[in-house]
Amino acid sequence: MKVPKKITPDRIRESIVQVFFKTGIPLEPLVGYLYDVLTGLGFSYTNSPIKQQSSSLGITPQPNEMVVNLIPQYLFFNEKIKIQLHPNNSLVFNCINNYIGWGEYFKIIKQTLNALKKGELFHSYSRIGIRYISEFPNIDISDKINFSYKLNVLNKAIDSGNFR
Repeated sequence: MKVPKKITPDRIRESIVQVFFKTGIPLEPLVGYLYDVLTGLGFSYTNSPIKQQSSSLGITPQPNEMVVNLIPQYLFFNEKIKIQLHPNNSLVFNCINNYIGWGEYFKIIKQTLNALKKGELFHSYSRIGIRYISEFPNIDISDKINFSYKLNVLNKAIDSGNFR
């Protein structure tokens, strides 16, 4: 299957790849190990938000509004993507400004994960989640959605949007 190089119009506002890993290293020293490996790949480190984006609830912080994070932020970034370390043993990759395309995005993710595994920081990767959040300004998407799913086992229509 060919993956498009560019989507026009580009409506992707968030492109999130979350990788869960197994390690024997506690969170605090892990930040230092990640620092060593990721700065070697050209990433910088900060413990502050890189870009104030709207939250998943659709609330955008105002320019002079103070944002308080109750958990530490461990952020690594380059000019295109940021990587956030979460206490649940996961790394979250996200494009900083615009979606850079899956080819380039995957190349950076793969290079990063290979470097971390090579450095023996992670024993294995246990789960991956990929989420895209798209925005459709001035379009009523309810008229455009055509989704149906049939499971013969249940013998009834499925009207929920959550499947596992």
